[in-house]
Formats: sequence, C-alpha cells, structure tokens
Amino acid sequence: MIKTRTQQWRAISRSWFAFFTMIFWVLLFVEAFSTGMMLTVGTPARTEQVIVKSKGLVQMTQSLNRELIDTANKNGATLNPQSTLVTIDDTQRLASKMVTASADNQMRVSLDTIKESIASRLQKAAADQGQNFDQKKVLTSLTTFLDREINQFVMSEGWGRAYPLLVLMTQTAVIVAAILMVIVLLIMLKTAHSWRRFLVVTGRSTYIMGYMGGFMAVLTTASPFLGAISARMPVNAELARDLLLAYSPLWQRVAGWTIVIGLVIAALSHFLPRPAADESESVNAA
Repeated sequence: MIKTRTQQWRAISRSWFAFFTMIFWVLLFVEAFSTGMMLTVGTPARTEQVIVKSKGLVQMTQSLNRELIDTANKNGATLNPQSTLVTIDDTQRLASKMVTASADNQMRVSLDTIKESIASRLQKAAADQGQNFDQKKVLTSLTTFLDREINQFVMSEGWGRAYPLLVLMTQTAVIVAAILMVIVLLIMLKTAHSWRRFLVVTGRSTYIMGYMGGFMAVLTTASPFLGAISARMPVNAELARDLLLAYSPLWQRVAGWTIVIGLVIAALSHFLPRPAADESESVNAA
C-alpha cells in the first residue's frame, strides 16, 4: 500500500517525538539528580548538621590533636602524647564556621576561638606535666600550623574553594534542566499529535526514571558499595560514609515523588480518548 503524504508526515513526526523523548530522559535524570544534590550537599545548613555529628569529625579531631602535639614538641615542648590541645567541641564550632564561610564564598575563617582554647590547654598541660618551655614560641608555631592547615590547605585550596562551586552547579543545573525540559516537552507535545500519547510517554518515562533513581539511592548505602564509594571520596572515609547515610533517605524521597508524579501523569492519559489517527491505522492494518 502506498503511503499518503499525511501518513509520511505523521511517521516523520513520530521519529522526532522518539528523538525528543530520549532528550527528555537525559534532562529528567539531570533534573532529578541535581535536585537531590541541591537539597542535600547543596544545602549548607543540612551539610553542617551532618558534619558536626559525624564520627569522622571525631577521627579528624584526634588526628589534628596529634599533629598539634608533634608541632609543639618540635618547637621546644615535650608534651605527653596523651595530652589534649583540641577537643571535639572546638572542631565542631570550627566546622560550622567553615561550612558557613565556604557557602558565602569566603576563603578564610576566624581561628581566634580555637586559638584561645589551645593556648589555655597548652598552659594547663605545661603546668600538669611540670614542664618549663617558651610557651609564646610554641603557641606561635601552633597558630601558624592551624592557619596553614585550615585557611590555606582546606579553605583556600580545598573545601572552601570547591563547596561554593558545588552549590552553584547544583542550583544552576536544576534551573537550566527545568527550562530545557519545558522546551522539550512543548516539542514533544507538538510532534505527538495527541495529548494521550504525550501523557503516556512522559508519565512512563518519569516513573521509570524515579524507580531507577530510588534504586541508585538505596544501592549507595548497601554495605559493599558504601565502603567503596566512601573510600574514594576526597574527604575522611568515615565522614563520607555518614554523609551518604544521612543523604540517602532524602534522595529516596525525591525518587518517590518522581514516581508519584509519573504515575499521575500516566493515569491521566487513560481518561483521554485514543487519537483518531491511531484508530484508523489499526483498522487499516486489520
């Protein structure tokens, strides 16, 4: 049977519809992923809340305390390795300042509070251990070490520089992907020639993407994958593990809402009549 010009035109439209459907899948993935990241890592208050309660911060506090003792001993002191110069309360306050400052694109944080705490504990440790050394010289070396480690390595060259870019990227990706999705959906509606076909495809695509996202969110917290992922992140492994465990439930909720939206859209299509073109083609095929 020779196809009419209308049938040929409709076949071309369906090809474009399939093409833009694939683009819609990509944009939908970017939108869902970026939204999940924006609501978790890209939200400074939520990130700060996870970090200050993380077991990884305890490990980082212990490591910082050892480095401070080593620095003090290299500059004239002979402190006991079990001495305490910095506590978890100090690092929690410092972590909160660092997250807030980096979110505001500031490359430095004030270290006055933690320096005062270290000075007080250094004086107490010297008295308790019966040591007589130049505390001013040792304290100067400790403050220099802190400023280099925190403000230079972490804030200026590490977390402080990367985090504001991450926040900006997630917010930008959400906005740009949403705008492009609207444009692609309008093109899909035009080439579908039917509200029913348009809603069926977009609805199914949406809830399938939601199922995939939910599976990935659950998979990241599974024992074999959690250790592998956290070990490869550029932060303390325990801190990375706590971040993933804290963020996974929200990622799953984002996936759940994506599934619900997709099911609602697909369900709406069943209240619409089948396109007349589809019915005529099915009759001709018979």
